[in-house]
Amino acid sequence: MKKLLLGLTAASLCALAPISVLAGPYEDGLAAYNAKNYNQALQLWRPLADQGSASAQFNIAMMYANNEGVTRSYPESAKWMRMAAGQGHAQAQYLMGTMYNSGLGITKDRTLAVKWFEKSAAQGYEDGIAALKKYKQKSTDEQMDILTELLYPTAKPNVTYEQGLSALKVGATDKAFSIFSTLSKQGNANAQSDLGTLYASGNGRPVNMEMASIWWRKAADQGHIEAQINLGIAYYKGIGVPQSFTEAAKWFQKPAQQGNTVAQYHLGLVYKNRQDAAQSNEQSVKWYQMAAAQGYADAQANLGFMYYRGTGISQNSSTAIMWFKKAAAQGQKGAIGALKQLGVQ
Repeated sequence: MKKLLLGLTAASLCALAPISVLAGPYEDGLAAYNAKNYNQALQLWRPLADQGSASAQFNIAMMYANNEGVTRSYPESAKWMRMAAGQGHAQAQYLMGTMYNSGLGITKDRTLAVKWFEKSAAQGYEDGIAALKKYKQKSTDEQMDILTELLYPTAKPNVTYEQGLSALKVGATDKAFSIFSTLSKQGNANAQSDLGTLYASGNGRPVNMEMASIWWRKAADQGHIEAQINLGIAYYKGIGVPQSFTEAAKWFQKPAQQGNTVAQYHLGLVYKNRQDAAQSNEQSVKWYQMAAAQGYADAQANLGFMYYRGTGISQNSSTAIMWFKKAAAQGQKGAIGALKQLGVQ
């Protein structure tokens, strides 16, 4: 999947609450969590949770389930999850259903499980809808833990990554989402990357950049190049994660050093725009040159502008025009416009 941006256990409680915040303790907590500084995240979120923030309550519930910054306690997780669910948090409502369904940290109660699935489904939460549908399709005697495969994360999944790709090819995005979700929780880097991209692109569901970034990070940590690039772009633009040129450069650097032109180009962008390190313009030129030499049109156009303006390299109009022509030949609009302004055919 090549689209780029411009049972209840730790396996099922791995995604932080989606929320749109400009800045503040919650966002700082998210940054700390993504950096695996769980103690700091908890310190930032706990006051918010005590004040009634459903998103903070939900995140703390997950931390107790995942043994992140606190000793794992499913009863404590259930306590915080119930608070968030009671305030209408759709994902918390769904997870309360799974907790009642499996008896994890709480007394098993199938009636209450259905109640929470219904509340989650009523808000359009896909997992809640799927869980409710599964209940309705089975008799009482046949009902089993809906997330059994998540309760045993080491078990071999009964779906394959290729099945997920096939579902995408025929437009069955809900099926692909389900398959990638299952495989992602099993640690499949390709599935994690594609699941992040599905969250980022929507494909018939609300765009959720926070969730996209979380799954991209999991894949990126395993060395997945596309996920590293997408995560770098997320940090560069500040979508789903706090904007950080330093973090963006870190994630672009890995695939750029392996010769990936998209990463090289974006690393050039980072150095051009950050201006907080010595010789950043020279670094920008360096990475643009690498990508341009491999035929990447946007890098060729930007390198042309660097030469034309003498930014980070000696001014050379002839060389600038040469790069503009190469980029224009591929339809790059900026280069076409530059040649037109310079009166060059």
